[in-house]
Amino acid sequence: MALHLGRAHAAARWRAVSRVLEGTSIALGSAGAVDGGSLMRHAVSKADLQEALRNAGVESTSETRLVVLEPSGKISVLKRGG
Repeated sequence: MALHLGRAHAAARWRAVSRVLEGTSIALGSAGAVDGGSLMRHAVSKADLQEALRNAGVESTSETRLVVLEPSGKISVLKRGG
């Protein structure tokens, strides 16, 4: 428990430690286009991407401004402004 507490405090205090322990966000696509190479490199299936789009209320990647794989494994989708 003390190790967990120490790691959490270190991650909150130092950005470099946070990146090592928690990871960083990865852009999977932008401006309506998704990078197929990024999907493959990070083992994101087209089904996972489609699910994230549906959850964001988007029918197609052309309606997105940014698609991001978060350190938690969640895919975040930002819609284009209309």
